[in-house]
Amino acid sequence: MKNIVVKVVMWILFWWYLIPYYLFKKYVFRKANSTLYSALSTITVLFVLLFTLAINTPTDTTSKKEDSVTTHVVTKKVGSEKLKKSKAKQKILAAQKSEKQKEYNKLKDELEDKKQEQEDKQEKQRQQAAQKQEQEKAAQKQAAKQKEAEKRAQAQSHQAPKNNGDLNTASTGTIVGNSRSHIYHVPGQAGYRMNSANAVYFNSEQEAINAGYRKAKR
Repeated sequence: MKNIVVKVVMWILFWWYLIPYYLFKKYVFRKANSTLYSALSTITVLFVLLFTLAINTPTDTTSKKEDSVTTHVVTKKVGSEKLKKSKAKQKILAAQKSEKQKEYNKLKDELEDKKQEQEDKQEKQRQQAAQKQEQEKAAQKQAAKQKEAEKRAQAQSHQAPKNNGDLNTASTGTIVGNSRSHIYHVPGQAGYRMNSANAVYFNSEQEAINAGYRKAKR
């Protein structure tokens, strides 16, 4: 199609505008018979030009086809290499992403474990503090009871009859304890003589036990 257009253009230039003919007549053949010589020269030039175009056209087409095939092959080869490189790069990036994800998951698990450990430690500390507080309260209550028992024992000791500083536990008819030995005796046990200043009287055995006294063995 392109060759036909070129030929048509050349024929138009020759027959309608007479450019070659005009150029030959004006600048080459200025003497007699210039018209004839100019026409012949123009025809000759046109024939040579058309012949040259006719010879070179297939060769150019073949060359263009070969160039096209070569370009296609080179493009295909280059494209395959780029595709391989791109795939290899994607594999590397995927592996790196997988490693990063594993590291992230590991750090996340460690953080969660530390957080859980910290929470367990805090809970244990709270429980220990609550238990210690309860023990302190119980100890305070026990100390208060013991102090109250001592006060009551002292009050009773002031009211107990004195027998020249000596006292027979069997003759008291009540629970009596020794403030120095922290041993109490109940009615019915074998009596023994003690200093009445050390006598502590109780209304029940539980009261004596709460005050820190123990029962006599006989």
